[in-house]
Amino acid sequence: MAIFISERLSFRLPKLADANFLIQGLGDYDVASNLLVPHPYKIEMAHDWLNKNWQMNTPANSYYIVELNDKTAIGGFGFNQNDGNAVLSYWLIKKYWKQGYAKEAARAIIENYFNITNSKEIFAGAFHFNLASLAIQENLGFTQIGHSMRFCPARNENVKNIETKLTREAFLAAIRK
Repeated sequence: MAIFISERLSFRLPKLADANFLIQGLGDYDVASNLLVPHPYKIEMAHDWLNKNWQMNTPANSYYIVELNDKTAIGGFGFNQNDGNAVLSYWLIKKYWKQGYAKEAARAIIENYFNITNSKEIFAGAFHFNLASLAIQENLGFTQIGHSMRFCPARNENVKNIETKLTREAFLAAIRK
């Protein structure tokens, strides 16, 4: 059941039946190498992650499976809580890249987050080579606030990560354009 929707997408809570979908998406090296997940991504990892009680989480620690209108799952978008801050994370199955879905989904989940919380800001980031993700963030009003080195399990190396921040005001200004 959809928790919320956008123009072309719906967002629902993860369920145990999503294990094969996670393997399909996160098992692709091109996807995993942009994230903090190992490669290969194994079925046990999917089951461990899916066994979390997602319905009991807070808005700052929530995750959604993103589906097209025909119920085809295409990715995962959510927030992880880090030091009390909501940090946006997201991915799409590779065949859905470059079609505007990531921007639409990011906008919808951010808008939903700001609508249900009093939070004034959220954080995100992307590896320095993930220009598409950084462009999406910039388009939605994120600003770069620094960088760090993050270990990318799929690449088995430390990678420069561009840290970003989005205020409620900057988001509202960006979506009015």
